[in-house]
Amino acid sequence: MEERIQVGDNIEADDTGANALHPDIDEELFLIERAGEIPEIAYHGAIYYLEEDENGPGLTLTEREKLLLKQAALKCYKRIILRDLTPENRKRRIYRGLERAVINMRRMEKFALKEGFNLDSIKDEIRKALLNFLNIEIEDVLIKGENSCINCNYSELLDLVKRLDMNEDDLPLETRTICLQTK
Repeated sequence: MEERIQVGDNIEADDTGANALHPDIDEELFLIERAGEIPEIAYHGAIYYLEEDENGPGLTLTEREKLLLKQAALKCYKRIILRDLTPENRKRRIYRGLERAVINMRRMEKFALKEGFNLDSIKDEIRKALLNFLNIEIEDVLIKGENSCINCNYSELLDLVKRLDMNEDDLPLETRTICLQTK
């Protein structure tokens, strides 16, 4: 079985500066990590800019530098998935809902599989965030009488659950009830 790279593996520059990054690479890392909804596009755009764009620096990236850029894309995926699983964001403009979390999880998995990354540590963090989100949403809807912000149906939520290596029994009992109140 081929070894997968853990997303949290630390391959940053060392204290001696021997592994210091070209300033353009460092800037692209920053841009990828803060990309919008599709970090993989930002990753490919960075590769193009750094290596091929006539207005770019014309670098030949090392495998280590490409790995850093890929990790930045995964960090961005994680950030935007967690954004939509953060209860405090439900009433903010940045909130896209569980439907977007499902879509972005699919995209992140596809990217990670293609690039050889292991998502276990990220999945663990997302699992915890999902369960916290659902517990708070259930309380707000069923006890406090607020409208549900869940914008996906139960089967779509179960797709996310499966991708997180969970099963339906891991969800709070009332989850189906609040999903059915939407779509």
